[in-house]
Amino acid sequence: MFQSFDPVSDRSFASQHLPLLRQEMEARNLDGFLVPHDDEYLNEYLPDCAERLLWVSGFSGSAGAAIIFRDRAVIFTDGRYTLQVREQVDDSFFEFVDLTDMPPHAWLSEHGKAGQRIGYDPLLHSPSSLDNLQSASDEAGFVLVCVEENPIDAAWPDRPAAPMTPVVPHSDEFAGKSSREKRSEIAAAVKKKGADAVVLTAPHSLAWLFNIRGKDVHATPLPLGRAIINKDAT
Repeated sequence: MFQSFDPVSDRSFASQHLPLLRQEMEARNLDGFLVPHDDEYLNEYLPDCAERLLWVSGFSGSAGAAIIFRDRAVIFTDGRYTLQVREQVDDSFFEFVDLTDMPPHAWLSEHGKAGQRIGYDPLLHSPSSLDNLQSASDEAGFVLVCVEENPIDAAWPDRPAAPMTPVVPHSDEFAGKSSREKRSEIAAAVKKKGADAVVLTAPHSLAWLFNIRGKDVHATPLPLGRAIINKDAT
């Protein structure tokens, strides 16, 4: 199984793509928009179609975020990417902030303005991150707006298609247990909790539980998907 570890970056992405995104933001009456690195599975490594932070900024690292306003843009990275982000992202268009010292919600607590409408894609944020953003909203007075369509997707004319790579079996010899055994263990845990089923949303969980692998993301052999495991192990 061969994979690419180098998403293609271009320092001109900010100058090319920020105006396109801002047009979509204006059409949606948004003053700002949150761009996490994560995809809808909260993966660290992404399929090309989910590289929204890369598209808007040029930054190709595996962790980070940005907040795009009508008149400014801020990108957040941790210490691993101090040099890389400055090489890849044009500082004529982006301000640089250390993600560890000042995560996006903390930055918004200080810099968000009362009445601003700041959009977010609900598929790209964990419940805990949304709690932090809501606390920042309460403190600074800006309004969080849940968008039905990600404006980056609308602004990205040649966005790659979602991956449709084959899912392949991962032998029990290497997995250690059969999928049947694992599903029985999960079912027992579900019944112990008094539940009827569990919803699995992490591709890592699917790869482990069903003993499968895939090529849907860079650098990790994951098949993207979700699953429901019932208390009878189906």
